[in-house]
Amino acid sequence: MNRPAFLLTTVVALLASGFASAHEARPAYLEIKQTGDNRYEVLWRTPVSAGMPLPVVLKLPQEMVTVTGPLVQQLADSRLERRTISAEGGGIAGKRIEFSGLLLTITDVLIRVETADGQTRTSIARPDQP
Repeated sequence: MNRPAFLLTTVVALLASGFASAHEARPAYLEIKQTGDNRYEVLWRTPVSAGMPLPVVLKLPQEMVTVTGPLVQQLADSRLERRTISAEGGGIAGKRIEFSGLLLTITDVLIRVETADGQTRTSIARPDQP
């Protein structure tokens, strides 16, 4: 390739890259705080893109019974759900929480669990492990 053709190709590539936009992948967020014996406050935040929430549904185990809520708040960049749950049968340790629909996305879910004694654990659920 001669020098003028190379320069033209480079300029066109640089200009075109300015018009391309990367797909934004903001994570969803699940926070579970123990507030008493087998009682927990749950915050579930899913990002909103182009006015649509991420198509991921939080699935709590059957032993986790909703006491209050969910209270839903729609923000410009996310959808928040807050609820209080009671974890029958000994708390949440060892229970499986699922994120239905995560497999169809490119985003992750950041999970934070805080126990009544102040211990905090974090984890990440990925599309290949929803």
